[in-house]
Amino acid sequence: MTSNSSHNPPKTPRGRGRPKQSTEERTSVQADIIRVARKLFAENGYDGVSMRRVAEQAACAPSALYRYFPSKRALLRFIWEEIFADLAEHLRGSAHAATSPLAQLGDISLAYLDFWLMRPDDFRSIFLIQDRADTDADGFFAQTSKAVQDLNVFTQAIQPAQDDGSLTQRDTALVRDILFSALQGALMNVITIPEYAWVDPTQLGRLTLEVTLRGLGAPADFSLAEKA
Repeated sequence: MTSNSSHNPPKTPRGRGRPKQSTEERTSVQADIIRVARKLFAENGYDGVSMRRVAEQAACAPSALYRYFPSKRALLRFIWEEIFADLAEHLRGSAHAATSPLAQLGDISLAYLDFWLMRPDDFRSIFLIQDRADTDADGFFAQTSKAVQDLNVFTQAIQPAQDDGSLTQRDTALVRDILFSALQGALMNVITIPEYAWVDPTQLGRLTLEVTLRGLGAPADFSLAEKA
């Protein structure tokens, strides 16, 4: 009997697994994941968000989500870095607008206020979620994030105002932390207690900042120009 092998060549083996994603597809999927996660974290806090829920609302399989982010904390870390990188860029863009060191510090502080007022959901995602390091080696976001470290633009603006006598408080770190506390307090109130009839948030923040800077040694008549 004649063999049929010459008439039936071996079939080429089919590739296994799903087709490899293009860079554009990966970027699009990751953007969807981040968009969904930011919304969920802002609305539900850290404990109220699961990776399965993120995957479901981002329309991807849980196994696919873990290929992008190995854990919920890694997902939150990515969001932190993105938001703080945007904030640092926003602050750098405001740092050259003023003439005197004290006015420049005021402009940077107002830019910080404006950034979070424009992005209240991001404020909730950042400041209403307590960071929880999985191990001691991981470190906390605020200690290890490069984007957070970029906020030294505040320190760089404080020192010239101290050097020219505009601020009589000489402890730069103390001035920085007092400014943050004043700004964060105003932001926390207007963003997290919206049912209260606050005055205009920008005006509230500006006047809070003026009073704080005067308390740190700025001239008694110091004021920040109102933005049009």
